[in-house]
Amino acid sequence: MMKKLLSVVLALCMVCLMGAALAENAAAGVVGMWYLKSVQNGTMNVEASTLGMVITLEVREDASFTMDAMGTKTTGTWVLNGNTLALTAEGATIEAVYADETLTMAQEENQMIFTKEEQKALTLAPVKANAAAEEFEGNWTSTYAGVGGMVVNADASPETMATLKIEKGQMSIAGDGSLGKLTGGLALPMSYENGQLTYAMSAGSMTITYTAVMLEDGMLGLTADIGSTAITIYFTKIAE
Repeated sequence: MMKKLLSVVLALCMVCLMGAALAENAAAGVVGMWYLKSVQNGTMNVEASTLGMVITLEVREDASFTMDAMGTKTTGTWVLNGNTLALTAEGATIEAVYADETLTMAQEENQMIFTKEEQKALTLAPVKANAAAEEFEGNWTSTYAGVGGMVVNADASPETMATLKIEKGQMSIAGDGSLGKLTGGLALPMSYENGQLTYAMSAGSMTITYTAVMLEDGMLGLTADIGSTAITIYFTKIAE
């Protein structure tokens, strides 16, 4: 009887030790520098780099953390409950689930996915000075969309998906998004000057100006300027 009781006690001790080891391993896993990799909303998944967002979360061994969101820093404390990391700062707590070497932080309908792989903001090539008119000719497909200083993947914003054709100085845009609907599939006569193509059209009291430039890496940037709003679509040439 005494041997059986001793065996049970030893077994329980082993379970406790294993649990403590797992908890210690999890705590060791969350410690370190984390980088925002992507933001998910429903079926939409946007890479943070394409949003121009660099957000870091430093989780330190002394149970403190610092989150740096585009230069705005927040410092607080953390507690790990199982695989849930609770971050508390200024009286508010937000939780992140630790699994598969990622941290998933939920805010309303958005999920922010952090990894320990360093992330860098998307940077586009500079505008090519004095691009030749012939360089604009061909068929193009939208790759990125930029508005208000933020650049995202075009496929993450269906309204910006479009195809572009420039032939003999005439530009036509097709697609179900807003950009395609603005031109109605018409071929617009573009004017070439100083390495760029331009066209202005009026619709009632509204004037829309299109400006196309070439980038050093061969992409084409098309800006639609509508009053106080401007959106730029970056196109990649379709191989013939």
